[in-house]
Amino acid sequence: MKRLYLRGLNTTYTGNVSARASDESKFWVTPSSRDKFNLRPEDLSYIDISSGERLFGEKESSEYRLHLMIYRKRSDIKAVIHAHPPYTNVLTRRISRSSSIREGFNEFYQSFYEALTYIGTYDLVGDYKPGSWELAEEVSERFYRDIETSVVLMLNHGIVAVGRDLSEALNRVEVFEDLAKMYILEILWVK
Repeated sequence: MKRLYLRGLNTTYTGNVSARASDESKFWVTPSSRDKFNLRPEDLSYIDISSGERLFGEKESSEYRLHLMIYRKRSDIKAVIHAHPPYTNVLTRRISRSSSIREGFNEFYQSFYEALTYIGTYDLVGDYKPGSWELAEEVSERFYRDIETSVVLMLNHGIVAVGRDLSEALNRVEVFEDLAKMYILEILWVK
């Protein structure tokens, strides 16, 4: 969470991170409405994947459903990061409205080694209410349908990246944000 904040990918209270526990039927997730920069291990929520119940810890993130549904659908996923990177959010709004911008970005995306190596494929979902079961179902379904998908963009709500560990998921958020920034700058430069 500190690295997300320091890179400008989240604000103090936004975003959430989770990781499967050593008992893979459970996961740890950041708490709701807390200063994420100053979290301590004892602040985390411990959730049972089968029941969805918090077993102990602070009140779980309002997006815990998103993490829960991803873990239920993909046992190979060990970490989930939801962030609100500004360039990614702007790009998501633009590619959701314009097929030509989306095609342009896809061509740009395919030309970068980092995108192909560290991310693979990405997908996009519409505008769902944050913290809702509908959002959790839609995002988790995108990861389930295509195991090559490691990033899902959420219209007006940021990015979800998954990985074998937190470092891999974090790298995917950072790489996507860098690509979004470069693409937006390239479009502005050309004009």
